[in-house]
Amino acid sequence: MRRTLLALVIAGCVHDPATASRSVTPEQAAAIIKERAERAHATKRYADSFALYSEAYALEPLPATAIRIATAAAQVGRVDEAFTWLHTAIDGGFTAVSWLKDPDFGPLQNDPRWAKLPARIKPRAEANAKALEVGGGLVRATPKEVGIDDGALQALVQRAEKARTTGLVVLKDGKLVGDWYFAEWSRPTDTMGATSAVLALGVGFLLDSQKLESVDAPLWHFFPELKQGQKERLTVRHLLTHSSGIHDDGKDLTRVTDLMGFALAADLDAEPGTRTRYNEKALALLAGVIERAGGQKADDYLKERLFAPLGIRDVYWTRDRGQNPLAPSGLQLHPLDLAKVGQLVLDKGAWRGKQLVPSGFVDQGHGWELSYEKVLFEVQAGTSRSLKNAEWARAVKAVEGTPLSREELWSRLVAIADKDAFFAQLTETGALKRTVAGPVKSLEVMPKKGQRLIIMPAERLIVVRLSDDDEADPFDDLPAFVSKLTTKN
Repeated sequence: MRRTLLALVIAGCVHDPATASRSVTPEQAAAIIKERAERAHATKRYADSFALYSEAYALEPLPATAIRIATAAAQVGRVDEAFTWLHTAIDGGFTAVSWLKDPDFGPLQNDPRWAKLPARIKPRAEANAKALEVGGGLVRATPKEVGIDDGALQALVQRAEKARTTGLVVLKDGKLVGDWYFAEWSRPTDTMGATSAVLALGVGFLLDSQKLESVDAPLWHFFPELKQGQKERLTVRHLLTHSSGIHDDGKDLTRVTDLMGFALAADLDAEPGTRTRYNEKALALLAGVIERAGGQKADDYLKERLFAPLGIRDVYWTRDRGQNPLAPSGLQLHPLDLAKVGQLVLDKGAWRGKQLVPSGFVDQGHGWELSYEKVLFEVQAGTSRSLKNAEWARAVKAVEGTPLSREELWSRLVAIADKDAFFAQLTETGALKRTVAGPVKSLEVMPKKGQRLIIMPAERLIVVRLSDDDEADPFDDLPAFVSKLTTKN
């Protein structure tokens, strides 16, 4: 049956030169079928989506696919089959209760069997986490033993629960102060912004193994099609620092069937190195660099070089139809295991006394948002002459050439209402110079959709917050709670 389905998918790809030019693996065939199933499901052709998802499951039996079969079965009134597929998913390792909120399960929710599902999931999830040694290697300590203020810790935990957090972890001095699971158990959750920070570590491994000579290596060394025009100037550093100038309109790229090809075909909006702006297509190319230089898909490479040495075994990385690991997001880890990645970064690339990533590379903070003890901004001389608004021009002229803190600069630009947009404009055009002083105060992965990993180097403190609840509070005030953990009030 598996071979028959694979043959049919290959036959169906004959008219697609990009697909037909290479052999199709069962996983790729399953991805193609699931894409068709998603289209059928989106247009409420549930009988078709049930059949297609079932075919995909036969090729690649994943719990997430079994869940989708269950939703389709529920919608066509095949209630018993829906529960059978739900049980198949749970027995196969499905642990995300948030999926049960899918409105497609509506026809099942009055059935007595529905209320019993969480109880069926919990013991399997706990047994799975224990068998895979989630958080293995972390030694527990009481808040008092490591200098954590207990009152501040309790305030953090209460706020996390209110924010509909799935998992919260606090490490101090390399020891586990506590982990809390407000959805009853730990489970791998999409880490969102942390995905790009992990990808950046992949470049560190390439440098350490001399598979990459320098971050200033041209991208056309890995992608010959980029040896043209301004694209010829693109380097790995431009991808790491989000200064590639590659066009990125900020649209959701998770449903692009071949993210790598999509990124390679993108035009440039700016000369490489002249503008800094978060760029998801650049991250897709970074994953491609790891694959071309490391000889493995980026997720497989990092499982071997990063996750295995850290003892992280329950890890999943979503791939697109072209079997490229997603780069802007897609890395799914338990909160405890994400905290271990944070500990590696805090310890400058070392784990248990062994240097895994060059400390000099980790110190550069690629993939992280860094905050410093002191940050000064200076509007470059002559900027006021380019402003059409006379009132704005007068305000800007008064501060040109003077380094000021953000607060001081804002207070002197009272004539400009939307200062965030104005700052962004000045930064993009190179008219705003930013200088930092003092040590790094904190590192944080891009806080996308409320997924947070914060490192406080001076305090040797790490906090992870993950949620798989689509309606969760983004927890924007998390840094304020974290800053009080080691402060006695």
